Amino acid sequence: MPFFLTQFQANKARRPVLIMSDLTLMTIAMLRDGAGGFPMAGAVAAKTLFGMPVITSGNVSNTEILGVDADRIWLADNLPEFDSSSEVTLVMADAEAPAPTMGDGAGNVGVSDSIKVSDAAGTTPPAEVHSVFQSDGTAIRMVQPISWNNFGTTQQLTSVGYV
Repeated sequence: MPFFLTQFQANKARRPVLIMSDLTLMTIAMLRDGAGGFPMAGAVAAKTLFGMPVITSGNVSNTEILGVDADRIWLADNLPEFDSSSEVTLVMADAEAPAPTMGDGAGNVGVSDSIKVSDAAGTTPPAEVHSVFQSDGTAIRMVQPISWNNFGTTQQLTSVGYV
């Protein structure tokens, strides 16, 4: 933690916060002192460490802690863009790699190799395909343009040994 305190002081942080996983925070709470007590338990229960608020997130690994000056993060978003179509074929996929591909393998689909619902068995890996036209539906796509900057006030501590 002295690393974060030094960095926040050097950068004149106005609202420093620590971000870590739930498991890392619980492990810090179970640290014992020489007498067998739990000196960090009260601070962890209050979700603070060394006077800094702690935010827990499932998006932070158990081996890292992030320090952020929350007053110096800027977020800019634009109006969302919506598109709709009743003549699309949806390939049902998740974030698991590799992503399914159709057409010529590079994602290029021409008239001769247009996508059909029956092509689901030929995707790599096999994926479920739905024709919105055949099910008399409408597909809606929303794109939300977002930009952010942290002005160099984010610190990362990796390979923490608490867990």
